[in-house]
Parts: sequence; structure tokens; C-alpha cells
Amino acid sequence: GLQAAILSVKLALLRAWTEARQRIAQRYSTGLSGVDGVELPFVAEGREHVYHLYVIRHAKRDLLAKHLACQGIQTVINYPVALPFLPAYARFGHRSEEFPNAWSQQGEILSLPIFAEMTDDQVDCVIDSVASFCASNP
Repeated sequence: GLQAAILSVKLALLRAWTEARQRIAQRYSTGLSGVDGVELPFVAEGREHVYHLYVIRHAKRDLLAKHLACQGIQTVINYPVALPFLPAYARFGHRSEEFPNAWSQQGEILSLPIFAEMTDDQVDCVIDSVASFCASNP
């Protein structure tokens, strides 16, 4: 009952929170476009993304995450192991060459901070920190 009451209040805010995350994601995409080594999320034309996560790819993901942590920016690797390589699927004996994209991307994906209350200064700080890392780590 208590959870339902809390969620019913939060539900009214869902659209505003989604729009805020979309605005932040657009700011990230604009600020990080053209930064060497960073692959941004793709959204097909005519589609909309809610940006529960803002996930980028970088070949030196672990070094980038460490660099950002040193700047006080928390990142997350939400899916460190791709689905075909999870222990639950070990019985199928999947090999990396069967799923080359999943295999390579599991070591490159990094979720940047995104939440509805992020300020423009916070977003700019993340963008600047990612860009400075990429400039010094080609």
C-alpha cells in the first residue's frame, strides 16, 4: 500500500522526468559528437528514447571510467557481460566469434550520469571530462 501511494505520486512526474533526461541526453549528444573514440547512443528516426541510461562506447572504457572517477564523476557498467556469455547460457557453449558485436561491446560500454535533476553545469563537466580524456588518449 505504501509503495503504491508513493508510486502514484511519482507517476504524475514521469513525463517531466523523461523530458528532462531527453534534454540532458541531447546536450550530451551535442557536446560529445565529434569527440574521437566516443560512440554515442543511436535513436532511429521517428523514435523516441527515454534515456533511463545514457550509454556511450569507448575502446578504453576502463581508463575513461577511472579518469572520470578521479574527476568525481560516477559512471556505471550496467551490463558487464553480454547475454550470450552469462553463466545461465554456458550450457550452449557460445563463442565470441558467434556474437562478435556483443563480445566487443561488453568491454566498451559505459553509462554516464543522467538524472532529471542534473544541472547544465554538471552535464558540461561530464562532457568536458570525457573530451579531455579522449584528447589525451587517442
